[in-house]
Amino acid sequence: MRIAITSNSNQGIDAGIYDHFGHSPYFTIVDFHNNLVKKTMIVGNPFVGTHQPGEVSDFLAKMDVKLVVAGGMGIKVKEMFKLHNIDVICGASGLVSDVIDQYLKGTLKDNADYESADKQEFHH
Repeated sequence: MRIAITSNSNQGIDAGIYDHFGHSPYFTIVDFHNNLVKKTMIVGNPFVGTHQPGEVSDFLAKMDVKLVVAGGMGIKVKEMFKLHNIDVICGASGLVSDVIDQYLKGTLKDNADYESADKQEFHH
């Protein structure tokens, strides 16, 4: 299982969760196998600040991501992830390592009450 976590820096598991998916400067990609972390990668968001609808979701789908974890995300991008059969969890906060711990414990849940700090879907 491969997950992508929005990250505010290139510090991997020590980075903080970035609040808005499309503007996340980095993604920490984590590969799990048999409930163990097998590999982590830090990937810069090639579309930060200039993304068009679908670009970031396509980018992560091509990396074989199966779950995206973010602080917040617009409805349109959530729908695009569904088209790629990628699950989404929003409302995450803290450090990337917190998300990994929650995932391993089975306690990582979507916070349905969370709304993105920026309610616009796309910013151009």
